[in-house]
Amino acid sequence: FFMALKKSVWFHVGSAAAGSLIIAIVKTIRYVIAKIQYYCEKNMVDPYKKVVMVILTAIQCCLWCLEKCMKFINKHAYIIIALKGSSF
Repeated sequence: FFMALKKSVWFHVGSAAAGSLIIAIVKTIRYVIAKIQYYCEKNMVDPYKKVVMVILTAIQCCLWCLEKCMKFINKHAYIIIALKGSSF
């Protein structure tokens, strides 16, 4: 039992960290876009405000979809790592 635990920690923690890093990067980008969207909503004048808000909302939607896809891929990658012992 302890040998298997040692091998899993030694060889596969990096794979878990890589998957978490990908999700963290996407979430950080979403946060930055949300802050830009907030400041644009408060400070922009009317003719350009609607166009910018539509574009930023579309970007937010795409990033949300990307985040959900990456979470799905990471979940299945972790399962493959656990079953086969291969790297991320």
